[in-house]
Amino acid sequence: LSVRLKQAEQEHLKTANRLRAVELTVALGTGGVIQRLRTVDERLAASEQSNAQDHLQLAVMEHRLRECETRTRSLLAPVVRQVAQGALELLQAAWAWRLRGATG
Repeated sequence: LSVRLKQAEQEHLKTANRLRAVELTVALGTGGVIQRLRTVDERLAASEQSNAQDHLQLAVMEHRLRECETRTRSLLAPVVRQVAQGALELLQAAWAWRLRGATG
């Protein structure tokens, strides 16, 4: 009986040691997974921040382009009017010259 008890005790110790080894492996594996998840989370946060900064920069650039467009239109409007007026005057002069040539 005493031999059987010792054998059972040794089996129990072996099983307990195996369980501790499995627990350690699981704990190490879980820790590695948790660390990888933290790394991925940090990378995602950095990417989101970068995307937000890019979006803000694009909005600023779009605003500046609209301002440039407005300024360009306001600067070009008088020039376009002058060119159109000059073209109209040339056309009127050409018609007048042609009409004088036809009648004269």
